[in-house]
Parts: sequence; C-alpha cells; structure tokens
Amino acid sequence: MSRYEVDFNIELKNAGKDLRDIEETAIEELKQNLKSLSLNSLDMVQNLAQKKIRKGHEAYLDALQHYTINNNDQFLFVMYLSPENKFANAIEDGAPKWDLKPGLLAGNSAKMSKAGVKYTTVPIGHSPHASSVGSTKQMRSYQKEVTQLMGRKSFIAKETKLGEGKGIISYKPQPNMKIKNLYQIYSTTTGDNGKSRVNSSYITFLRVSENTDSSKWWHPEIIKAGIFDEVEEYVKSQIEEMVRQL
Repeated sequence: MSRYEVDFNIELKNAGKDLRDIEETAIEELKQNLKSLSLNSLDMVQNLAQKKIRKGHEAYLDALQHYTINNNDQFLFVMYLSPENKFANAIEDGAPKWDLKPGLLAGNSAKMSKAGVKYTTVPIGHSPHASSVGSTKQMRSYQKEVTQLMGRKSFIAKETKLGEGKGIISYKPQPNMKIKNLYQIYSTTTGDNGKSRVNSSYITFLRVSENTDSSKWWHPEIIKAGIFDEVEEYVKSQIEEMVRQL
C-alpha cells in the first residue's frame, strides 16, 4: 500500500526542540500553517495525478485517503491509497506487465464450452477520442477500427428504440476489419438552456478462452508515477522551514 506520513513532533525532536517549549500564540499559528500544508499536499496530489497519469487518474484519486490529527500535543498527517484498489497502487509504485487471462477466466462470467474449453466474454468500452496507450495488444488492435465505425450511418445495421430519445445501435460487420460487433448506447438530455444533447457510449464484446493467444491479453508495464515522492519532498522542505522559524 502506498502511504506517506508526516509526524511534526518527530521533526521537532530531530531538530532538538519540543512543543512544550513553544509559546501558545506560536502554537496556534503553527496549527494553521500545518493545516494549510496538509490541504496543499492534497491539492498537489490531484494536480500531479491529472498531469502525470495518462490513463487511470480517476481511479487513483478515488483511492486517495487521508486523515489529520491537529491539536496542542500532536500534529500527524497521513495520506495513503486504499489497499483494496490495486490498480491505483500499481500506478503510484509501478508494476511489471502481467497476464490478464487467468483473472478473466476465473471470474463468475466464465463458462465451459461443449468441447471442454473455458471461455468468457469481456465488454470493452470505447470513446471517439480514446487513447490506446496502456491497453492490451488486443484492445489496441480494435480501437483504430472502432474509431472508423463510430457514428457513421453507412455502417449502421440496426437501431432499437428503448424509449423517448433512447436506444441501441448495432453496426454491421465490415469484411476488412477484425471487429465484428460494435454497439452504440445513446440517450438524449435537455439542458437548462433548453437545447438537446445526445450522449453516446460505445461498447464491443471480445471472447477470451483458454485457447486464446496469451500475448494479446498481457497488460503492459505500468511506469511508476511517484506522486507521493514529489509530495514528500515538498512537505519536507516546508516542515524544515517551519521548524527553523520556531
């Protein structure tokens, strides 16, 4: 689990100082400064996540947890990534490439074919402006073809209405493409200005089995983001200055 902790009492002790020797007015000012530092640290994490993490920064920020103890006796600031969110921790610390097939075939949706081969169907979401960076070889090969099909009426095979302004559009297979299924799920919303807007999401379904080429389902290496390292360096410099002024 990625974790960063700063205990101001320890920093004071290392500098040969003690909170009990500091005037009350200085303590109050210090508490406010430390509170601001903790908030600035969280802002820094959010900004760095958006800049450094090309794919998955939402998951990273969702996993971010923190708490503060700030009173006359102790100041402790702890920031960490939830251990349950392994992807977020892999982004922070880095991770070697790994095979997705075993996990996919161990899921509840896995089935056994008549020939005794285990398989599952994996839904893959797409965006008109999606990047294939960080995707598996299989997903990268599909993204280019999906982009060519998206929103083009000449490729539409069938449209099913699900209500007023809602529906599903299926695109007909193209002989020169690997992709054989693409669905567009759309809904129409009306804004405060009275104008209508169509919201669309695209999805394909990929079949994975025990016989599928494993090289197509290896997740690429995740390069270490090291955001906590940068925040630690910033906080350390601020703490040193605070201690110096006491």
